[in-house]
Amino acid sequence: MKKFKFTLEAVLKYKRTIEKTQKAALAEVRMRLSALENEREKLRMSVKSAHETLNAAVESGGGIIDAMRVHGAYVTRLKAEDKELVRRIVVVEAEKDLREAELIATMRELKGYDKLYDEQYLAYLKEVQAEEEKEISDIVSRDAAVGV
Repeated sequence: MKKFKFTLEAVLKYKRTIEKTQKAALAEVRMRLSALENEREKLRMSVKSAHETLNAAVESGGGIIDAMRVHGAYVTRLKAEDKELVRRIVVVEAEKDLREAELIATMRELKGYDKLYDEQYLAYLKEVQAEEEKEISDIVSRDAAVGV
């Protein structure tokens, strides 16, 4: 009896390797995006803390002008950092969207190859079953001819 051989086995293996690579790349991009979002959240907390510090200085009444000058410079720098972070987040989100689209396309291809594999395997099973039935009928007809 012959062994089942999928005609596109090499392509299927290659596409599965590509899928694994794409999944790893997507996971890496998602981690970078998460890190950037965490960094932005820390920046927001720093701005909030700076505002609280300024409010405390205003309430205490001492060194308000110096506190406002320091606060203004600090918040301006934080806002510039936030603007840069937003730009980087947009770039990484675009990369994530691209990686997701590539992965989806590869997964669709794999689904097609898997379907083709299943069809070829079913055809193989029918062929094997037909061969077995032929062998059985040959044995039965030979036994009938011999008169067993």
